[in-house]
Amino acid sequence: MTDIGTLGGNGGTAAYGINASADVVGASFTSGNASSHAFVYSGGTMTDIGTLGGSDLTSVAYGVNNADRS
Repeated sequence: MTDIGTLGGNGGTAAYGINASADVVGASFTSGNASSHAFVYSGGTMTDIGTLGGSDLTSVAYGVNNADRS
């Protein structure tokens, strides 16, 4: 098990998917803990995927495929 951190919030992180390359996706609270955003964790770095905008500023990633992202 590996601690992958957060997107700046202290509300926690949840991982929902992992692929063969060990890329992890899920949701994490952002700074201020006002909302959670989808993320991808790859190569030791967590990246905020963001939201689709609108009035609901939360997002979640539930799955990731095995396509090469390079």
